[in-house]
Amino acid sequence: MEGGAVRRWYGDIRSLGIFGRAWVIGNIAFSAARALIAWPTFGQYGLNPWVFLALDVVTAPPYGLSQALTVKILRDP
Repeated sequence: MEGGAVRRWYGDIRSLGIFGRAWVIGNIAFSAARALIAWPTFGQYGLNPWVFLALDVVTAPPYGLSQALTVKILRDP
């Protein structure tokens, strides 16, 4: 990536504002809550709930960020 492309990408993230940042944090919280709710079921079937929690929480920020950026792109022509 060139320096200009990185600056533009970083600028897009910063332009999301408080709502976009709250959306990303909400996605992380939702992922953690979903993992905690599913915890007994994973234990019942012999699956490792820690792996699910780790994968879900690690993938939540890029997922939430991509959602917020997509809405911003569709909203702002």
